Amino acid sequence: MAFLLKKLRDRSVLLWGTVLYFLSFAVISFHNTPIVLIISMLIATIGELMHIPVKQTLLANMIPDHARGVYLSLYGLMAIGGSALAGLFFSGVGSFHPMSLLDSCYCQGFRWLGSMVG
Repeated sequence: MAFLLKKLRDRSVLLWGTVLYFLSFAVISFHNTPIVLIISMLIATIGELMHIPVKQTLLANMIPDHARGVYLSLYGLMAIGGSALAGLFFSGVGSFHPMSLLDSCYCQGFRWLGSMVG
């Protein structure tokens, strides 16, 4: 498979990897048949293996050489932080209601914005 991807341009590999990744997770969210879930997860893995290396290479080539470590570490921290926040907002564990936390974040943000303006 790697020899096939070398013939394609980076942009098309990035696009098709993202499409495969997205569509397979969309299928996973709507189906509950084990064989469909397994095939969909295999397709998601292929999409991720196509998408991530190209994305990391493009990102590393955009960053100036003297700041590459800082940029890439912040990018990794942002990706991990985004996953953690998504898990916090969308988990329905116990009596925790994720929308109440989201609403309180919005209210605090508007309160802060109002204090800065007024």
